[in-house]
Formats: sequence, C-alpha cells, structure tokens
Amino acid sequence: MIAAVPPLWLQLLDAPAFRSEPLPSLRIMTNAGGHLPTTAVRGLRVAQPQAHLFLMYGLTEALRCTYLPPAEVDRHPDSIGRAIPGGEVLVLRDDLTPCDADEVGELVYRGPTVALGYWGDSLATANVFRQHPLRPAGVPDAERVVFTGDLVRRDHEGFLYYVGRRDGIIKTLGYRVSPDEVGDVIYASGEVADCVVVAEPDVARGQRIVAYVVLAGGGPASGSSSTVAPSCRATCNRRGSRRARCCRVCRAGSTISGPSGQSPRRRAQPRGRSRPQRLRAAAFPIATPPPAP
Repeated sequence: MIAAVPPLWLQLLDAPAFRSEPLPSLRIMTNAGGHLPTTAVRGLRVAQPQAHLFLMYGLTEALRCTYLPPAEVDRHPDSIGRAIPGGEVLVLRDDLTPCDADEVGELVYRGPTVALGYWGDSLATANVFRQHPLRPAGVPDAERVVFTGDLVRRDHEGFLYYVGRRDGIIKTLGYRVSPDEVGDVIYASGEVADCVVVAEPDVARGQRIVAYVVLAGGGPASGSSSTVAPSCRATCNRRGSRRARCCRVCRAGSTISGPSGQSPRRRAQPRGRSRPQRLRAAAFPIATPPPAP
C-alpha cells in the first residue's frame, strides 16, 4: 500500500520505473492532502492497474470526510466521492441554504470524527465549528459541524467535486478562477511535474494569474529553461478558458512542497505580505522575474 499526497504522486509518475512496470505487491494507493490532477489519476491507473486507487478528501478538524470507491475512479477521475460511512456532507450557499446540483457552495461536514475545536483559540473555534444549520426544528443545539472553507459542487449522482478554497479564489478581469482549474490545464500539457498557481496584484485585471512549475523529466520542454515559460503559458491559454489564462509562468528549480510533502498552493495568504513573494523566498531557487507589462 502507498498512501501519498499529490506532489509525491507526481514525482512517482515522473519516475520511469514506476510508470513502466506494475508492482505486483502494490494493492492499494490512496491520495489525500490536496487535489490530484485528472491526468495524474489516469496516469496512476495506467502505471499500476492492479492497485485499487482511493481518492479521498479530509481536513485536520475531522480527518477523512469523503472517498471515491476505486470502482468509480475511471468514470469520475476528478471527483472526491461521497461522505464516508457515518458522516454527512452539506454543500451550502452563503445564506446557509442547500445548493442545487452542480451549484458551487461551501463544504460543511458533520460526523463522529469532528473535533471539539482549536485549543486555546475560542474565536477561531466559533468561526469554524458552528451549530448544524439544517438541524430539524426542536432538536437541541448540541452538535457542531465543520465549515471547511472549501468550495465544492455535487452532481446529479451525488458525487462531489473540489473547486477551490474560499480564501484562495483568484478574481481577475471580473471572473472568479480556482488555482486548481489553471493547474489542471498546465498538468495536461505533460511538460510539468509540479505546479503552484498564485495571484499577484494587477491594476488592470485586479489580480494576475502566475504559475510556478517544475519540469517533468520527459516533458518536451525539459531541455530548455528559456522556452518553458512561453510553452506552458501557450498551453494554458490554448486549452483553458479565457478567464483562466496565465499572465506569467516561472520555472522552479526542483520540487514545490513543504516538509509534509504537500504543496503550498492552498495556504492562506498572510496579511500585509504578498503570497508570491513568500513562495519565492521559501521554495523557489530562481531569480525574481520582472513584472508583467
């Protein structure tokens, strides 16, 4: 069994030995800790077809919340599945009413694994662990549910799809764009092994979309650092929607991950400090590129 987070799966898929030869003793693969691009899901299924792949979603405040059964992975490779047994997932609008099918809303989770709160932080506890907004009339207000801050949608079959972080949505040219939407397009190029999409202030656009990429070993742009930016940017602008076009693509030197192996793409932006500057200082051994015109 291999349990990993997306950056580790992407590194494994970049290893020829893992891609070309199934491991007979590998029976189960699980993904958690972040969004796994659809191309990577399909790559894992091709590389290790004998292994059952579980796509999962969870958070520190409640551990695992959803999972996609292996039998559904080929049909719904971009889904995080349904609630785990004993749990319930609500998809709510800002006014706390349930979303319709395929309508984006906040994922709210209830179940026996929900924590009691944050130690020594009553303000954060009250903001995240709240009363059940849809509890039946007359039921005592004893249960607390987790407002995750994650945006999802639920299709007509009940499968959930991760959209992005409420605090991480990029607003550019009047559109709301999820960094994962842009990342999926870049991964589909086959040229990158890892990618982080962030936003920078822009007078004309409000925010400009910027991608930091690590080249794949076998990607067509792997031999030339001077061509990676225009190549990946062209791919993104050609395959993505108009609202999800990158203004700038920068090459990172190695991997883009923290000590846990998770990508920093979903970390909240600190107050008073731009996220791209923090990422460059912490994770990217590259020169600061000039601002886009």
